[in-house]
Amino acid sequence: MPPDTTSYMIAGYVVIFLGMALYVLSLWLRHRRIAAEIAYLQEEMEDAGGRGALGR
Repeated sequence: MPPDTTSYMIAGYVVIFLGMALYVLSLWLRHRRIAAEIAYLQEEMEDAGGRGALGR
């Protein structure tokens, strides 16, 4: 009779799913930060008006 390794299998799945959840959370946080930076840069471009890319 083979040894019972069900608890190891469950622990493995828990570790894998926690890793995936952390990765998705990381992607979401990066997306939020980049979206905020894009909004900031668009606002800066609007404030600069027609002064060009260098703000002259």
